[in-house]
Amino acid sequence: MSGLPKLNVAWHPSDPEDGTVYPFEEANEILFKQGLDILIFVEGQMVSSYEELIDLSSQDHLKDKKILKVLLVSVVAGG
Repeated sequence: MSGLPKLNVAWHPSDPEDGTVYPFEEANEILFKQGLDILIFVEGQMVSSYEELIDLSSQDHLKDKKILKVLLVSVVAGG
C-alpha cells in the first residue's frame, strides 16, 4: 500500500496541528482497537473501520493529499 498518506491524529478540534503523525499502515492498530470508545473523523467525515478509512482516502478529493487530518472524539456514556 505504498503512496498512502500519513495521518495527523489529534484529540482536540481547536488545534489539529497539535496531533501526532502516524504512517497510514498503523491506523488499524492505533485507531480501531477493540474497547476504545471514540468517534473517528477523517477530514471531517466519520469512519468506523479501517476499510472505510481506505475507501475515504482513495476518493478523488483526498487521494493526492500527503497528510490526512484525523480527529478523535471521546464518547462519554452516562447513566
